Amino acid sequence: MRIEEKRMNKNWKLFKIVCFLFTIFLFSQVTYPRVQAYTLMKPFEPQIIEAGEIRLGQYNNPDSKEYHCYLREGHKYHIFLVGDWVTNNTAEATDYDIEVRNPSTVVISTYTMSAGIPEQVANDEKHQYFVPSQTGDYRFKIYNDPKDSQGEDAAVFMIIEHLEMNTRYSKELIGKPNIGAEYPEGYKIGYEFNTSESEFLLHIEVPDPVPVEGIRGLDMYEARVFPMGNPSANIGYTIQEIELSKGELLHGDLLDTRGEAVAKENVLAVSYTHLTLPTN
Repeated sequence: MRIEEKRMNKNWKLFKIVCFLFTIFLFSQVTYPRVQAYTLMKPFEPQIIEAGEIRLGQYNNPDSKEYHCYLREGHKYHIFLVGDWVTNNTAEATDYDIEVRNPSTVVISTYTMSAGIPEQVANDEKHQYFVPSQTGDYRFKIYNDPKDSQGEDAAVFMIIEHLEMNTRYSKELIGKPNIGAEYPEGYKIGYEFNTSESEFLLHIEVPDPVPVEGIRGLDMYEARVFPMGNPSANIGYTIQEIELSKGELLHGDLLDTRGEAVAKENVLAVSYTHLTLPTN
C-alpha cells in the first residue's frame, strides 16, 4: 500500500489541523517477577489512564505507568500526554512527568512541564517530534510529580507516527485470508499529518492482484480522516507551534462516517480512525 498527500481543489475549508488516519489495536500487559508491570503498545494506540491510577508518591512508586513501544530509527513520532489533568488552574493541577529510555534501557531524557500543561516528548530542533536514533523498544514511564502535583486526574498517553505533506509513503497491510476469518496482525495502522492549507488530498494507492506472485489484492478497505487539533476552533491545544488533540477525542468522542457519535465503550473496536482490509 502506498500513501501520497497533495493538494486538491475542494469547496470545503480546513484550517490548521492535525489529522489521524486509520485506527488502534489492542494492547497487552506483561508482568515479570520483581519488575514493574508495563504495557506494550503500538504507535497509534491511545493509552487511557484513569483518575487515581497514578497516585502521588515517590518517583519510583509502583503506581507509575510504564509503556513499551517499538519505534523505527529516523521516523518521526508525535508523543504527548493530555487529558482531564490539563488546566489553567495550575495551583490545584496534576503534574505528570515522563521519563524516556532507549532500547538499551538507558535514560535519554525526562520531560517535566509545569503542572496542568500537556507533556510532549520531543528531541528535534523545534521540540515538536521525537526521532529515534536507533530502532527498538523504547520505554516511557509516567510519574505523578511528588513535589509539584496536587492531583491524580485522568490522562491519555499517545504515540503516533507523523507524516509530511507532499510526500509518498509505503506500508504493507494484510487483510483477511477469506470471508469469515479473523483479522490478522498488522491489518490496520495509524498516522497523523498537519497542514495550514485550506485544501488537501489524501491519495491511497492499493496494488492490483498479481496471482502469479501471490498478491491477491483487496476487495474492500476503509480509511477515515478526522481533524484532531484546531485550537482556533476550540479543538485541542497548541504546544511548540503544533497541535495536540484533547484527551476526550482519543477516548472515542468522534463522529463516524454517518455523523453519529462513536461510543467510548467501543473505542478499541471502532476508535477515532479506522482502516479495515478484508481480502474477499
